[in-house]
Amino acid sequence: LYRPGSVGFVSKSGGLSNEAYNLLARTTDGLFEGIAVGGDAFPGTSLSYHVARFEKMDEIKMIVMLGELGGTDEYDVVYMLKKK
Repeated sequence: LYRPGSVGFVSKSGGLSNEAYNLLARTTDGLFEGIAVGGDAFPGTSLSYHVARFEKMDEIKMIVMLGELGGTDEYDVVYMLKKK
């Protein structure tokens, strides 16, 4: 499932992340870092935090985010990117 590369991946779903890692390993140069933040009511981190962190890393050439229905974290990422 893992091949080192230049893709930064963040997801709300741990289960779907495994499938995404496989897909990214087969269709890109590989994964630099992948994280699943989970869909808990009181998360310890957010999609926005990791997208912003990935943007600052020279090793990451492409950011992939996998959201889920019913949340607002995905919109927070859009608003953050629009402000730039």
